[in-house]
Amino acid sequence: MPIFFIFVAIILIATGLNGTTDELSTLVQGDFKTTNGKPSFFAWIIAIFVIGALGYVKDLKPLSTAFLVLLLVVIILVNGNPTNGGGFFAKFTQATGLK
Repeated sequence: MPIFFIFVAIILIATGLNGTTDELSTLVQGDFKTTNGKPSFFAWIIAIFVIGALGYVKDLKPLSTAFLVLLLVVIILVNGNPTNGGGFFAKFTQATGLK
């Protein structure tokens, strides 16, 4: 957990030094808003939390693991919004320049 907070602190310091705090806040707000009837990033966080919490019940651990794997597959294979560049694979090839 301390590594997460260090990572967040580095991001905040870097955006502060570059003067891009407004852009960062706009991006973060966009992740937590529902757009065009599609669930926001917050809905995915809640889903992962609930499924992970079920894993603490000994009898439900295999079911929780299966659902977490299914959730990961859905996140990776979702098409995404074509106007924003698509889903995981489209964004990955765009970011790496492997086209």
